[in-house]
Amino acid sequence: MRVTDSTVPALILKNILKIITTLLIVSLLVFLLLDLSGADVAVYISGDRIATGEEAVRENLLLERNIFYRYFFFLLNFLTFSWGESIYSEDIARLVSSRLPFTLLLSLSSLFVSLVISILLTLFLARSRASRVLDAYSLIIFSLPSMVLALFLTLLFSVRFPLLPVSGNIAIPVAVLSLMHSALFMRIFKKEVLSELDKDYVRTALSYGKSWKKIMRTDVFKNASRTLFPLSFSSFSSMLLGSAVLETMFSLPGFGSLIVSSAMARDVNLIATAVMLISLLVSILSLLSDICLYFLDPQSRRNNE
Repeated sequence: MRVTDSTVPALILKNILKIITTLLIVSLLVFLLLDLSGADVAVYISGDRIATGEEAVRENLLLERNIFYRYFFFLLNFLTFSWGESIYSEDIARLVSSRLPFTLLLSLSSLFVSLVISILLTLFLARSRASRVLDAYSLIIFSLPSMVLALFLTLLFSVRFPLLPVSGNIAIPVAVLSLMHSALFMRIFKKEVLSELDKDYVRTALSYGKSWKKIMRTDVFKNASRTLFPLSFSSFSSMLLGSAVLETMFSLPGFGSLIVSSAMARDVNLIATAVMLISLLVSILSLLSDICLYFLDPQSRRNNE
């Protein structure tokens, strides 16, 4: 089916409206949850300081105003990139710019490794008896929480065989995220590969003397990966969200650990900004996934048209 000029902009516009709606709902929920928690942020921040310190905090965070005024003020500042300061007088934009690249690197590295593992193993083992190993691997990895897998790898490579430090290393978090998501990629990719191998063009190519390896590397891989690559955008979103636990466990200077520490310190401005940014990133990745799926999957085009 031919891709028309009108369908792509319509798809993008629909997803942009979803992004705006998501950001509004998420930002409002964050402010409502913080307000309903009943915690006096000014007292928590100022601690044993004199009363003027508490008053300064209240004025800085607009705590004397109602929550809807603060919500509107925050949205305006977020859209103009005026994110203000954290409770420790650190510029939030500087904190985000120093932490977010590490989390993006962690997630991108994990995504690359998981795709390489899943594609190579599936192409080599899809129709062999060893394909049951892929099924067992997917089942075992799916049943393990990421924290359990991280603890196991830490005990193995940091305690039993002291090859890596217990904290401050990126290798184990990358391994955990890669293993978790490669299990999902393998399950989906194997189904697509087996479906392609049963089609007539494979038997025709073999009858004309085309090598099995060449068929797998070109025709089968090209057709079977149509759903795999759009899925990688969703997996990347999941990695961004899941990195918070691993970054905190291994004391890594990432955006996820920044969110955890700001939540423990009840840093209202930083929490709200971080959640908005994560929601924005996830929504953009969802848009890219839909666009990629639209061009690669004919069924998706029919549903949108």
